[in-house]
Amino acid sequence: MVRRICGVIFVCRRLPCARWVAAAALLGAVRATPPAAATELGILVPLYSDPCWYDPPNYVWPQVAWAGRQVPVIAIINPNDGPGSSFPDSDYVRGLADLTSGGVVVVGYVYTSYGQRPAAQVLGDAAKYTNSAAVRGIFLDEVDSTTNHLAYYTSIASAIRALPRMSLVILNPGLPIAEEYVQNGVGDITVMFEDRDGWREHTPAATLRRHPARRFGMLWLGCPSEDQMRTGVDLAVDRNFGWVYVTDDDEPDPWDTLPRWWSNLVERVRAYNEFRTLSIQRMANGVQLRCSAVPGRATRLEYSTPPMMAWTPTGATVTPTSTWFEVTASLLPERAGWYRLSLLPIPPD
Repeated sequence: MVRRICGVIFVCRRLPCARWVAAAALLGAVRATPPAAATELGILVPLYSDPCWYDPPNYVWPQVAWAGRQVPVIAIINPNDGPGSSFPDSDYVRGLADLTSGGVVVVGYVYTSYGQRPAAQVLGDAAKYTNSAAVRGIFLDEVDSTTNHLAYYTSIASAIRALPRMSLVILNPGLPIAEEYVQNGVGDITVMFEDRDGWREHTPAATLRRHPARRFGMLWLGCPSEDQMRTGVDLAVDRNFGWVYVTDDDEPDPWDTLPRWWSNLVERVRAYNEFRTLSIQRMANGVQLRCSAVPGRATRLEYSTPPMMAWTPTGATVTPTSTWFEVTASLLPERAGWYRLSLLPIPPD
């Protein structure tokens, strides 16, 4: 519980009036298309702290709502090892309103005891979350990663989706799961890593290479530093995880606070989502691209010519230190060609 993400692909033609992207696109000199390999990154936060709105120093839910205005956020709520007997009480009503005001998607925690808990109890807990219109899905914890209980989880997931407003099912085995779960769409998201150790050395399952990043999440607890948090997010992107959470909180209760670097985690995720070329300009003997950046990640400019059989580095590689950079490359000798930005993979330790 390594894919390279590309920035915007540019089609550059050697026509006489190439200028900045906005103007040149109208003249046919430059056309920008979405990157085929890019992905939207989001935060999957286990929000197991109480919505103590009456105690502002300890009420972190507004910080999660703030994050939801910056990047996609899914918050897992866990009132009492599940919904408890009286969900939602007045505190949760207030807290859930704060989350939804920030566009946060809320899911409710339900444990499954690795397929041993009776399905009726699992679904009974899931149904209690429908008492709040703010809850849009269920986070199934303690999921068996083998196919021994595939039918059990398939049935439960189907029943959850039949509940009012429930459209999202998240599975948490905390480690690589049998691919049948992903192929059959049992979970919309599966948490394929949850641990305090081993993330740097983690070998992603082959399953991750065959499905979209939005299908997978990781939870790294006990991360020792903010720098390692950034590297942890970078590795998640390279490994095709679309949902991330990295915290310095640790056992025995790693989900009762937000990490001290919460705002910087949000900024790191946002940098990936905003990684794109802002403008492209024809120079005397080349093109200059101004780009938003993921600070500290080596970024290379590459080109291809029709029929786009392979990408070739231009020789222009930048490791930006801020949230934008400029890079210049020679024009292609051919009449038409494509440029793209690629984030270079994180080197192994």
